[in-house]
Amino acid sequence: MVAGVVLALWPQPNPPRPWFAGADKVEHGLSFAVLVWLGVRGGYRRTVTLLAGLLLLGGAIEVAQSFTATRTAEWLDWFADAAGIALGAAVVRFEVRRRASRSPGLEQEHGR
Repeated sequence: MVAGVVLALWPQPNPPRPWFAGADKVEHGLSFAVLVWLGVRGGYRRTVTLLAGLLLLGGAIEVAQSFTATRTAEWLDWFADAAGIALGAAVVRFEVRRRASRSPGLEQEHGR
Protein backbone atom coordinates (compact mmCIF):
# COMPACT_ATOMS: atom_id res chain seq x y z
CA MET A 1 0.00 0.00 0.00
CA VAL A 2 2.84 2.37 0.86
CA ALA A 3 4.49 1.70 -2.50
CA GLY A 4 1.22 2.50 -4.26
CA VAL A 5 0.85 5.82 -2.45
CA VAL A 6 4.47 6.76 -3.18
CA LEU A 7 4.07 5.91 -6.86
CA ALA A 8 0.79 7.82 -7.08
CA LEU A 9 2.45 10.97 -5.74
CA TRP A 10 5.89 10.59 -7.31
CA PRO A 11 6.69 13.45 -9.74
CA GLN A 12 6.09 12.43 -13.30
CA PRO A 13 7.14 15.25 -15.65
CA ASN A 14 6.98 13.14 -18.84
CA PRO A 15 4.30 10.48 -18.34
CA PRO A 16 4.53 7.49 -20.68
CA ARG A 17 1.89 7.05 -23.34
CA PRO A 18 -0.86 4.69 -22.19
CA TRP A 19 -1.34 1.36 -23.91
CA PHE A 20 -4.92 2.33 -24.70
CA ALA A 21 -7.43 4.99 -23.73
CA GLY A 22 -8.43 4.42 -20.12
CA ALA A 23 -5.45 2.21 -19.30
CA ASP A 24 -4.83 4.21 -16.14
CA LYS A 25 -8.37 3.45 -14.94
CA VAL A 26 -7.72 -0.28 -15.40
CA GLU A 27 -4.48 0.11 -13.42
CA HIS A 28 -6.36 1.88 -10.61
CA GLY A 29 -9.03 -0.81 -10.48
CA LEU A 30 -6.62 -3.72 -10.51
CA SER A 31 -4.39 -2.10 -7.89
CA PHE A 32 -7.26 -1.66 -5.46
CA ALA A 33 -8.64 -5.13 -6.19
CA VAL A 34 -5.24 -6.57 -5.26
CA LEU A 35 -5.15 -4.45 -2.08
CA VAL A 36 -8.53 -5.90 -1.02
CA TRP A 37 -7.39 -9.43 -1.77
CA LEU A 38 -4.08 -8.94 0.08
CA GLY A 39 -5.85 -7.38 3.06
CA VAL A 40 -8.26 -10.26 3.46
CA ARG A 41 -5.65 -12.94 2.73
CA GLY A 42 -3.33 -11.20 5.18
CA GLY A 43 -5.82 -11.79 7.96
CA TYR A 44 -7.74 -8.52 8.16
CA ARG A 45 -11.14 -9.65 9.51
CA ARG A 46 -13.15 -6.42 9.41
CA THR A 47 -13.82 -6.50 5.69
CA VAL A 48 -16.22 -3.56 5.66
CA THR A 49 -13.65 -1.42 7.46
CA LEU A 50 -10.98 -2.54 4.99
CA LEU A 51 -13.17 -1.64 2.01
CA ALA A 52 -14.14 1.74 3.47
CA GLY A 53 -10.53 2.50 4.37
CA LEU A 54 -9.34 1.71 0.87
CA LEU A 55 -12.08 3.89 -0.60
CA LEU A 56 -10.96 6.76 1.64
CA LEU A 57 -7.34 6.10 0.66
CA GLY A 58 -8.23 6.37 -3.02
CA GLY A 59 -9.97 9.70 -2.42
CA ALA A 60 -7.07 10.97 -0.31
CA ILE A 61 -4.60 10.09 -3.07
CA GLU A 62 -6.65 12.08 -5.59
CA VAL A 63 -6.81 15.08 -3.24
CA ALA A 64 -3.06 14.84 -2.58
CA GLN A 65 -2.36 14.66 -6.33
CA SER A 66 -4.16 17.97 -6.78
CA PHE A 67 -1.39 19.59 -4.69
CA THR A 68 1.47 18.21 -6.80
CA ALA A 69 3.06 19.95 -9.78
CA THR A 70 3.11 16.97 -12.14
CA ARG A 71 0.01 15.00 -11.15
CA THR A 72 -3.67 15.77 -11.53
CA ALA A 73 -6.65 14.72 -9.47
CA GLU A 74 -9.26 12.86 -11.49
CA TRP A 75 -12.43 11.73 -9.79
CA LEU A 76 -12.82 9.05 -12.47
CA ASP A 77 -9.67 7.52 -10.99
CA TRP A 78 -11.44 7.39 -7.63
CA PHE A 79 -14.43 5.69 -9.26
CA ALA A 80 -12.01 3.20 -10.84
CA ASP A 81 -10.58 2.59 -7.36
CA ALA A 82 -14.12 1.94 -6.09
CA ALA A 83 -14.76 -0.48 -8.96
CA GLY A 84 -11.52 -2.28 -8.11
CA ILE A 85 -12.55 -2.50 -4.46
CA ALA A 86 -15.87 -4.04 -5.52
CA LEU A 87 -14.05 -6.46 -7.82
CA GLY A 88 -11.63 -7.44 -5.06
CA ALA A 89 -14.50 -8.00 -2.63
CA ALA A 90 -16.29 -10.16 -5.21
CA VAL A 91 -13.16 -12.24 -5.81
CA VAL A 92 -12.65 -12.75 -2.08
CA ARG A 93 -16.30 -13.72 -1.61
CA PHE A 94 -16.08 -16.19 -4.50
CA GLU A 95 -12.88 -17.63 -3.05
CA VAL A 96 -14.47 -18.10 0.39
CA ARG A 97 -17.56 -19.78 -1.07
CA ARG A 98 -15.47 -22.06 -3.26
CA ARG A 99 -13.32 -23.12 -0.31
CA ALA A 100 -16.40 -23.75 1.84
CA SER A 101 -18.03 -25.91 -0.82
CA ARG A 102 -14.86 -27.95 -1.35
CA SER A 103 -14.37 -28.78 2.32
CA PRO A 104 -17.65 -28.75 4.21
CA GLY A 105 -16.30 -31.20 6.79
CA LEU A 106 -13.46 -28.89 7.74
CA GLU A 107 -15.82 -25.92 8.03
CA GLN A 108 -18.12 -27.82 10.40
CA GLU A 109 -15.20 -29.23 12.36
CA HIS A 110 -13.80 -25.74 13.02
CA GLY A 111 -17.20 -24.24 13.87
CA ARG A 112 -17.42 -21.88 10.88
